[in-house]
Amino acid sequence: MIRAQDCMYLFEWATPVVCPETITSQGCNLTVSQLRYTFDLSKLSRSVKVPGSDFNINVCGTVADTKCKDSAVCLISEGLGTSYGNSKIMTLDYKREEQTVLMQYSGGDTCPEG
Repeated sequence: MIRAQDCMYLFEWATPVVCPETITSQGCNLTVSQLRYTFDLSKLSRSVKVPGSDFNINVCGTVADTKCKDSAVCLISEGLGTSYGNSKIMTLDYKREEQTVLMQYSGGDTCPEG
């Protein structure tokens, strides 16, 4: 409560209903208005081999292996590369309930039939 005056009580609290949350992204930056914070993922722009797997990833760029052209996630198996998403077709989102930044890639290779 902020103050009481005669029979009038004044309360104040923050609510997303009054000031709705906006989420904007540009490249590898995601800004959440209610948090007043920008997540900068651009520092993750380097190719990394995932330990214990055949996956190479580059969160904000393209993997170094040329078997997966423009790929952010690449599986190298039996000398062949399979793209799990194009680094140029990426979206960022924020889920408040889970306190999670989500990164989704599109434009990967089609799934093999079988």
